[in-house]
Amino acid sequence: MTGPLPQVPKPAHGYMAGYSNVNKLAGAIKFNDPGHLRLNLNTSVSFLRCPTGVKSWLTTDGTLDHKGKAQMPPAEATFLTFGFMPTTAKVELILEGRIDIGTLGDSAPDPDTKKYKETTTAIAPMRARLYDVEVNGEPLDVGPNCRSASPMTLELVGKGASGAGGPEGYTVKTGGR
Repeated sequence: MTGPLPQVPKPAHGYMAGYSNVNKLAGAIKFNDPGHLRLNLNTSVSFLRCPTGVKSWLTTDGTLDHKGKAQMPPAEATFLTFGFMPTTAKVELILEGRIDIGTLGDSAPDPDTKKYKETTTAIAPMRARLYDVEVNGEPLDVGPNCRSASPMTLELVGKGASGAGGPEGYTVKTGGR
């Protein structure tokens, strides 16, 4: 491995949207409004010699910005608690630190597809906060401090490729799912 070699980061913006699984309630929260990301692109680069060729590892860091707060825009979710009781709440995912992003890319195209593959992983410590809770249509006062006791780790992975025939999947340059 060579590196990490520090780089002059490039300021950039991005957007993040998707689902947050709530395993205990066998459901997910859909974040329709995309979260605004403020990024420092390519803070360092490393090169790794692998049996399949040389790969590059680019690091980026960033934060969320929703109306001046480091969080995703609020979302509303409904679940069946205890398997039968409709419960609705507004949810905020609040960033507790920074988002660390790494992109592993191939330096040579895949021999079959002629594309350069890349995988981007973003890891962020997040805390969930609930408010405006209703159980079976009745308001439930959870108070102003109803939040997860400790941060959870949010991990997003995007896989894609660029090259012959245009980009596919998620790439840093073109975005995507």
